[in-house]
Amino acid sequence: MGIIKEKIKISDKNIQKNIKTGYLVGRLSRKTMRYIEIKTSHNIVLRFELASLFQRMVAVVIDIVIVYFYILIVQLISDGETVIFYFIGLPALLVYNLLFELFNNGQTIGKRILGIRVISLDGKPLSPRQIIIRWAFRLVDVGATFGLLAIISIFSSEKSQRIGDLLAHTTVTTIKGSRLTMLNKLIRLDKIQYEVTYPGVVIYNDEDMILVKDVLLRLKKKKNFETLQISKSLASKIKKDLNLEKNQHESDLKFLSTIVDDYVMLTR
Repeated sequence: MGIIKEKIKISDKNIQKNIKTGYLVGRLSRKTMRYIEIKTSHNIVLRFELASLFQRMVAVVIDIVIVYFYILIVQLISDGETVIFYFIGLPALLVYNLLFELFNNGQTIGKRILGIRVISLDGKPLSPRQIIIRWAFRLVDVGATFGLLAIISIFSSEKSQRIGDLLAHTTVTTIKGSRLTMLNKLIRLDKIQYEVTYPGVVIYNDEDMILVKDVLLRLKKKKNFETLQISKSLASKIKKDLNLEKNQHESDLKFLSTIVDDYVMLTR
């Protein structure tokens, strides 16, 4: 009977769509986005928006232009000296991505301008080993096939990964990730003093409650028509599941907060 498997229809001139109750408010955006959730070693779930193929391609173009101008400057300075060119100019073409991603937190200049970066899928900081693997296989899926293999891999993989990403267990995302605290870190309850209000919440699971908590966080952060409608519909659905009176006096915000608190108390 999980919340997220049920659909609610909100009828309003501004919102005419079916949504799955418990889904994040961000999923109502008209812009289609792909997200990835990564659990860190501190039991925190971070949600990142995956970088689009367009963003990654533009970043590559910017990097190519930068390297091109660097080599052009080296040629002018070297005044045609082949030795200087091969020892100073050419290496930039080969190790540009490697050095910048190693020492610039997974970002080349192009990625930085586009607001994207490479991250590790295990929630830990990028390791030199991961960056070297990505760089080495860049010669295959980007260089040898002029990017065609990388494009196919990014389109076909669930986490928008080229072959180098798949082998290094990395992907490319936007810089900022939204934090979703895991359920057992959401609140700290004194089990002796706390009194459960809705014992029926045990019909739900952790995923349901994490999504409810996320709706609460977004409602507190930005209270507008859509977030209010989402919280209202979510509260109505839960009241129906638990056979509660719909005309209760407490606000939807208070009700949903109590639901999460009760769940944590009863299941932890």
